[in-house]
Amino acid sequence: MLTLKSDLTPESGSRRPARLAFSPDGTALLASVGDRVQVWPRWLDQPPRPAVTNEGALERVALNPDGSLVYLYRSGNSFTDVLTVATGTTKGAGLPKDAPSWAHFDATGGFFLVSHGQGWLTRYDYAPELKNKVRKAWALARYSEGTGRHRRPLGSHYWFGAICGSGGVFVTLEYKFGRGEPFDGLTVRSVADGSVVFHRALKSDEANKLLDKAGLALAVHPTGGYMAYPDGPDVRLRALAEGVKVRAKVTVLKKPAAKKVAAKVTAKKARKPKPPEVTAVAFNPAGTVLAAASESGAVTLYDTQSWKAVGAFDWKIGPLRAVCFSADGTRAAVMSDAGTVMVWDVDV
Repeated sequence: MLTLKSDLTPESGSRRPARLAFSPDGTALLASVGDRVQVWPRWLDQPPRPAVTNEGALERVALNPDGSLVYLYRSGNSFTDVLTVATGTTKGAGLPKDAPSWAHFDATGGFFLVSHGQGWLTRYDYAPELKNKVRKAWALARYSEGTGRHRRPLGSHYWFGAICGSGGVFVTLEYKFGRGEPFDGLTVRSVADGSVVFHRALKSDEANKLLDKAGLALAVHPTGGYMAYPDGPDVRLRALAEGVKVRAKVTVLKKPAAKKVAAKVTAKKARKPKPPEVTAVAFNPAGTVLAAASESGAVTLYDTQSWKAVGAFDWKIGPLRAVCFSADGTRAAVMSDAGTVMVWDVDV
């Protein structure tokens, strides 16, 4: 077990999750909160390298294969930057501006998914041999029903996304402007060509609830079969493929018993204490374990077949805000509200 102290402190009571991730080769560890990111290069024997980025809150961050570069997407200015860890300098990542992007890296390479324009979705491959280090792989446009020369892209956006651990599929909540229900639905697409693997239509209220709860704290099982996200004191599960059956939720934290209060003349009922909420979830690379971090300061590991707890840890470092596994599944890490990071060996 290893304790790392960062200079990052999540805003108390903020719903914006912190980010925590190992580099694919396991030599670096990244943490981000708000508009700041911090990296421990070769994290066992080097001090952290802080970087302050005052140009908008960071929605997504990712380390390249060897942990030397950080790709970060800012919600405020809607563009993606690349941060060089050794120098702390940033520059444009060579991806379209005004476009949210998601990055996925493994030990040998990676890719970016960029949502931009009126219904355009583009995949760019990580190409370190090129000046901008990116190469367009494919572009997908959703067109209206009209035919002929004047077809126009269908007004739509990809509001949130997540890429499964194996990198084979990605999940989008697709928003379509037009008459009737604005939300088109939850879609699973192939990374190879953007084609639809699974689709489920959603109504506006259902989509808004999903976006509110899962938009910034979503984990997809490595097989792409289902996803998990925090829902109060529980972890909510949702199937993402035909024929996949998964339980609706996992109750991580039992509601604490209400304290006995002496009867008063007013006869007002004592308020029940609010149960601590789950703040972050993550699957291990094999998909056999789900980790759930909570405001209580504990992280619980669940077997994804039986959904029974197979491990629980509480280092008394305060409410937890992020959890992740290393690419080989041998280590895991959590970060607390106070910015303390705990790294431990996983043996389940």
